[in-house]
Amino acid sequence: MAAWGYVIGDFFNQALLAKQGWRLISGGSSLFRQIFKGRYFPYTSFWHANASSTVSWAWKSIVWARELIDKGWRWQVHSEKDIHVWEDPWLSKNTDFRIDGITLRRKGIEKVADFIDPDTKSWKVSLIHKTFNHEDADAILSIPISYISQRDRKIWHPSRNGTISVKIAYRLAKEGLSSCRDLQAGQPSSLNVLPTVWKKLWGLSLHPKVKMFIWKCFNNAVATNSALMTRNMRLNLVCPRCGIVEESIEHVLF
Repeated sequence: MAAWGYVIGDFFNQALLAKQGWRLISGGSSLFRQIFKGRYFPYTSFWHANASSTVSWAWKSIVWARELIDKGWRWQVHSEKDIHVWEDPWLSKNTDFRIDGITLRRKGIEKVADFIDPDTKSWKVSLIHKTFNHEDADAILSIPISYISQRDRKIWHPSRNGTISVKIAYRLAKEGLSSCRDLQAGQPSSLNVLPTVWKKLWGLSLHPKVKMFIWKCFNNAVATNSALMTRNMRLNLVCPRCGIVEESIEHVLF
């Protein structure tokens, strides 16, 4: 990890740590999540947990990277009651994925599910238009509702598979962007790594194969399913090991 930090600096380290932080908020019952939640935020959410001077370096580092996660994550609406309508990010069309304006904040309505008819699995159109401004109402009504009862899901908006992307998180950190919406269309190769960084990489006392592998990672030259698909190869994008998400370089390594 020290060698990587020397090569790519704080921005990439922060992106890597954001990947670990994502594991803490995206659900699941992994041992990693159980340990960190039980120790650092057993009675509060990941977003409200503090990092005092006495906590571990690992937790302080994840809290440092939390701002990157916040710039790109939002809820994917289904029909359960996990999403707080006024505070949580859940509108895909808004800059920060949150409600821009409120026409009338109604008493007793706190969750997105309060605007969904449980019988028809559809939005309560009249209530939505009475509660939100025109732009927010249109954004809400454009969200499809699942007919299958399932929990709302946390996703990272810029990623196709909903999982945080180290590559995009790096750009958010490096370019000092306030939201993933500010990213320019298209992602440059080599993650905009400066020539001086590559010069440092080639000068490190590492095995040549290790240095070449690092270079390939940054240039999307590792033969993952995702990379091969961009070269017009017909194959299944799903990772053959986990069978759940797309096999990208970020997924393989982290």
